[in-house]
Amino acid sequence: MPRTATTEEVARALHVGPATIRKYARQRRVPFDTTPGGHRRFDINEAVAALTGDSNNEQDDPAADTSDDETLDTPYVQVEPQFSVTVTCALTAVGEAPVSAYDTEEDREVWAVETAVV
Repeated sequence: MPRTATTEEVARALHVGPATIRKYARQRRVPFDTTPGGHRRFDINEAVAALTGDSNNEQDDPAADTSDDETLDTPYVQVEPQFSVTVTCALTAVGEAPVSAYDTEEDREVWAVETAVV
């Protein structure tokens, strides 16, 4: 199958970022071709097989297998995270902002009515 998928397309298929696919390509972990302009092109099936350790090269047409007792493999890949990150956020109280001494009462009224604070 021709290698026509872009880095972004392969990244979406594997649920990783494009930078990860570029890194794997530099490390020769994913097979690719290079366009005359220097861009990498991948075959998504080859990339999935290379990164999941699947050595079966007959993934082009899984329906061609006519075995009665075998169930067809799903075309999706589940990628297990290798680490987790706990994020803690601190919230502070939000109050009225101090008003500049140069604002007039009319300026403050216009600001209070016409300015949407999100």
